[in-house]
Amino acid sequence: GLRRLSALAVVLYGTACAAFVAFVVYDRQSLFESTVDVNGFGLLARNVALGNGLSLGYGPSIRRAPLYPFFEAVLLKLFAHPAAPDAAVYQPVVVAQCLLVGLTCLVTWLLARRLFGERVALVAALLVPLAPLSLRYVAETEVETLMALLVVLLAYTGLRFFERPGLGTGAWFGLTASAATLTKPVTQFYPFVFLAVAWAIWYWSDRGRLDAFRTHLRPRLW
Repeated sequence: GLRRLSALAVVLYGTACAAFVAFVVYDRQSLFESTVDVNGFGLLARNVALGNGLSLGYGPSIRRAPLYPFFEAVLLKLFAHPAAPDAAVYQPVVVAQCLLVGLTCLVTWLLARRLFGERVALVAALLVPLAPLSLRYVAETEVETLMALLVVLLAYTGLRFFERPGLGTGAWFGLTASAATLTKPVTQFYPFVFLAVAWAIWYWSDRGRLDAFRTHLRPRLW
C-alpha cells in the first residue's frame, strides 16, 4: 500500500542523493583529496578477495575490524577483479554504499516515525543523505557508510526489543549489535548499557514488559 510506496521512495531518494555525490560531485570538489582508498580498507578487501587474508601486505592486520573488508571482498569477487586499477576495482563498492545510504534513510524514517510521527520521519529521511558523514565517505572505501546504517539499525532494533521484549526482537538486536561491533568496535558496550537502562525502566514503570521478558528468557536458560 501507501506505506510500502513511501518506504521505496525513501530508499530511492537516499540512493540517488548518494550516487550524485559519489559519481558527480566527489571528483570535482576540492575540500579534501578525492582518493578512493584513503585508509587501506580497500587494500584489505583486495587481499581477502585474492586469498591473502586480512592483511595490508605485511602480515595480519590487528587494527581493523573484519566485517567491512569482508563485505568489500565479496563485492570484488562478484563484480570486479581484485587486481584491477583502483578507479575500476572499487566501483561495485561505491555503488553498494550508495544503496547503504538509501537503506540508512529507510531505517531512520522507520525509527523517527515510530518515535515522533510521519512529519518528523519525513524530515529525518530527507536530511540523512545530506549529512556531512554521508557526503564525505560514500565515494570512498571507508567503514563509516556501513557503520552509519548499523548504528541506526541498532537503535531501531533496540526500540523494537524494548517495546516488545522477546526472543525474536532480542535476536535481531543482538545480531545488529554484533555486526556493528565487527564493523567498528565503538558500539561494543552499547548493548550492556541499553539492557541495564531497559531493565530499570521495566522494573520501575512497566512490570508487564519485564514479566514478558522473563517469560521468554527463562525457558532458554533452564
